Amino acid sequence: MENDQIPQGDSSRPVHPFYQRNSGEGIGLPFPPAKAIFAGIGVLLAAIKDVSASYDALVDLFESTELFLRRLDIYTKIPSTPAMNEIIVKILVEVLSTLALATQQVKEGRLKKFGKKLLGENDIEAVVQRLDRLTHEEARTTAAQTLEVVYGLFKTMKVVMDDGKASVEGMQKALTTEDFRSWLSPPDPSKNHNIARKSHHDGTASWFIHGNTFPEWRATGSLLWVHGKPGSGKSVLCSALIHEITKMQEAGLACLAYYYFDFRDTAKQDTRGFLTSLLIQLSAQSDSCSHILSRLYSIHDAGSKQPSDDSLAECLEDMLALSGQGPIYIIADGLDECPRGTGTPSPRESVLEIVKGLVKLGYPNVHISVTSRPEADIEGILKPLASHSVSLHDESGQTEDINSYINSFINSDTKTRQWRKEDKELVINKLCEEADGMFRWVYCQLDKLRRCLPGRIRRALEELPGTLDETYERTLQDIDDENWAYAHRLLQCVTVASRPFRVEELAEFLAFDFKEGESARFEADWRPENAGMLFSLPAREFLTSERLARGRISRYYIPLEPAHLIVAQACLAVLLELNGHIETHSIEDFRLAYYAGKHWVDHAKFGNVALYMDDGMKEVFDPDGPHFAMWIWIKDKDTKGKEGMILERPSQPRRGPLSFAAENDFSGVAEWLITMRSQDVNSMNGGHWNSAPLYTASMQNCVNVAKVLLKYGADVNVRGSAEWTLLHETANKGHLEISQLLIKSGADVNAKSLGGSNPMLLASAVGHKDIVQLLLEHGADTNAWYGDKSVLYWALKGGHLKVAQLLLKHSADVNARNEKGQTLLHVASQHGDLDVARRLLERGGDVNARNNQGKTPFEAASEKGHREIAELLLK
Repeated sequence: MENDQIPQGDSSRPVHPFYQRNSGEGIGLPFPPAKAIFAGIGVLLAAIKDVSASYDALVDLFESTELFLRRLDIYTKIPSTPAMNEIIVKILVEVLSTLALATQQVKEGRLKKFGKKLLGENDIEAVVQRLDRLTHEEARTTAAQTLEVVYGLFKTMKVVMDDGKASVEGMQKALTTEDFRSWLSPPDPSKNHNIARKSHHDGTASWFIHGNTFPEWRATGSLLWVHGKPGSGKSVLCSALIHEITKMQEAGLACLAYYYFDFRDTAKQDTRGFLTSLLIQLSAQSDSCSHILSRLYSIHDAGSKQPSDDSLAECLEDMLALSGQGPIYIIADGLDECPRGTGTPSPRESVLEIVKGLVKLGYPNVHISVTSRPEADIEGILKPLASHSVSLHDESGQTEDINSYINSFINSDTKTRQWRKEDKELVINKLCEEADGMFRWVYCQLDKLRRCLPGRIRRALEELPGTLDETYERTLQDIDDENWAYAHRLLQCVTVASRPFRVEELAEFLAFDFKEGESARFEADWRPENAGMLFSLPAREFLTSERLARGRISRYYIPLEPAHLIVAQACLAVLLELNGHIETHSIEDFRLAYYAGKHWVDHAKFGNVALYMDDGMKEVFDPDGPHFAMWIWIKDKDTKGKEGMILERPSQPRRGPLSFAAENDFSGVAEWLITMRSQDVNSMNGGHWNSAPLYTASMQNCVNVAKVLLKYGADVNVRGSAEWTLLHETANKGHLEISQLLIKSGADVNAKSLGGSNPMLLASAVGHKDIVQLLLEHGADTNAWYGDKSVLYWALKGGHLKVAQLLLKHSADVNARNEKGQTLLHVASQHGDLDVARRLLERGGDVNARNNQGKTPFEAASEKGHREIAELLLK
């Protein structure tokens, strides 16, 4: 019916535009009965054409069905279900019956009183009752269908929202990566990598990259263990492997995290350096990994607290467990340079345990490679785990690399390239034959041969040492007896150096007079005129080995403690030579000054070294002398002062001598300082509690000096930033022995910070099970809350299931409520903590608990749009 056919009676009550729009064919198409409905409407409109008296009654009729017809208009625009279609058809049939009856009454002139009269008719009343019942069915079916549609819409919107946030998150990631780096302070393995790449010769390791093992390892996702004797070029091969994977990373085809253990750098010899470096690298390449590290950052008060090694390891596992990740490569070189050390477990044992745990995760997209010497403890762990193992001494490709290196050296070195052709061929053939896979052995022989006169080359080849050890022995044997003591001193220094010495620094050690029972004395006239006289030194491992100690030249064997003592004494001697008027330009005259200022404590803290240096150390720490400020100035030389400028001369340090003695566990010096100034035992320079001696001792886990400080009255319950006590700090850091000492001395195990946290909550949040056990033994509250979360919640949030189990064993309540009447399950549901919610349910969390507003955890999750939790709660 066309619009101009629709009558217009009382203009104040026009026929609703809905009928004008839909009185044609459109709405009948999805539902055939609808076509009949609007045909019926057309008949009815024609019946009352030009009959204004019937017009108002018609409007009454239309208004009574308007809501349904509006809904019908919506139904035609969205997908429907068979059940919904059936109900709509039934309603349309009843509406059609109503229209038929109404048309009949119009023709009989009885529609004028529709509102009262029509509804009084028995047949009409029955139709209306049926319509009412069907409308209720329609409402229930609509609710179910709407929920399904909303669910689909939610998934679609999530994708759209995630895409929309990508650019913002990209900007944020660059910032947070720097935040993470500042927080965790990981060592930088790229320096080692660049050094190894410099030793790379054209074609080196191509046999490995283009062979079978490398592509198989890439395809399967497993452990690759590359091992070889000292000097076999493991680091160079590792750098080639990293270089190859980097190409994939730069193309966006993989994530890569690598690490070099290094005996020359103490920061690269333990678990923490290894884990923090990997975490920073992965978070910089993946938004999902960055989010996981952000969670760890948040748990530790936005980076104001340091995570435990266990927490770092769990964070790495969480990153690797992410679904939908592409290939992830973790490559570690020089595991044998991670020391066995002392303590249980040793740094090496800890790293091996981490590697073992990562391999056992069994993720097909995670590829792990480790290079090391085949030492017994390493082999015992890695050999059974490795799906691919490469022994460099058994690889023909390694032999080809060495041959290529020898040929390149002989034909490019300024001296060897002048040899006769037959001499070159003789040297190349001999070295290739004897190399036995050892690049280092070849290097040492070439270094010696290149200095030979042409007539001496053949004789030198006949006398080649058979092994690397024999090579080192000959190097030492060539030293004149009159110079062996000086050589031994230099060997001591390079063996224990905190960082590699520069040649001019090393030469300074020959200018010290070391007399037993006295401090070293610097003799400037003893400096060698030509620092270049220093020879190429044997490897540290050889110098400290039992092989050398039992061999023919055992006098060159280096016990570590005496070597540290030599370096520490020399460093102190330099510091004591400096006067209070020294400035940046004049300190350059003391070549060892920078090393001494930054590293003397590294050597003094080794073993019992400090006991032999008591007098010199007291001079440096004397609060009335010039040397303490001088030392701190040099130590912090690259640190900006209060005005943001690098200080050009010494100034008064912010912390006093006792604080620095406490920080380095120099208990003898600390006791001496306290006897001179007993008031300093609780001193806080400038009111900063982190300058308090007991604070610095606690932070560095210096038990011996902490005992001295407590003996002389240090305040065990002193409070600092945010009202944290020392026990808050040590519990957060996982310092068990210090925590035991503090509790024994009266520390309050339930002390609350300004925000309401206590030591138990901090230890639980970062997973220090031994600290949690200690606190429980001394009456700590297992049901304490921090904000809207309890101790148990924080343990579960951090994934520390053993801690959570321990808390539950000691009466922690899985259904404890906060002041809002929320259970832990309410809180997890509201915050979207899916893992916490799952763990709570596994431990008896009540899904039917209602908070003060009468809402269940399901409602809390639904209101916040946490679909996965809502689904979990419905199972």
